[in-house]
Amino acid sequence: MDELIKLSKKISKYVVGFEGNISQKLNNSFVIKASGKRLDNCCENDFVEFDFELNQLNNFNERGSMELEFHKLLLEMDGINFVCHTHPVSTLKILCSKEYKLFAKKRLFPDQVIFNGVKSMIVPYVKPGNKLSKKIKKKMNKFIKKNGTLPKIILLKNHGLITFGNTIDECIIKTEICEKSAEIFCSLNNKSKKCFLNKKEILELVQDKKEKYRLSKL
Repeated sequence: MDELIKLSKKISKYVVGFEGNISQKLNNSFVIKASGKRLDNCCENDFVEFDFELNQLNNFNERGSMELEFHKLLLEMDGINFVCHTHPVSTLKILCSKEYKLFAKKRLFPDQVIFNGVKSMIVPYVKPGNKLSKKIKKKMNKFIKKNGTLPKIILLKNHGLITFGNTIDECIIKTEICEKSAEIFCSLNNKSKKCFLNKKEILELVQDKKEKYRLSKL
């Protein structure tokens, strides 16, 4: 629980009010932020435990986040112990614009490639909750089939960002890099090809042993 509380404090600047939700896989269950709780002042009583059949196991005075289903979906995957969903302002500006596909496909600097992947997975807008979970599952299967790997991050059209990983640092850094990338992207007046890394430059980064080592430290 200490790790989840630490994560909530670190990423609370990317939400306002009751926005955002985080979760952690346990042995045969997972814990998730309760609905209507703020990330900036979370304590142990602000989390609810569920088994993977979505039966609530504790803290019965609270309800799990409305995004419970997609947290379960991601936490059932190998190598994912934490899930983090936020609404970073610059990222959301792009996801509410016509430029979201360009942002998902193009890369501006090395750390964006390393920590957010060669390209990002996009999920079209659907109502938060069960509908969103089903759409994420469909798009995830399509992404893996096409690219042979999980996406590093998930961009939700007109909604926000999902990061996930083995550690809370992986979630934090992926979130920070995405928002940094979005801030730079939004500042570009002319988004020509010259603004972005080309395929050769991206491949060099992906294959670099020193970058692989740095990534492994997450």
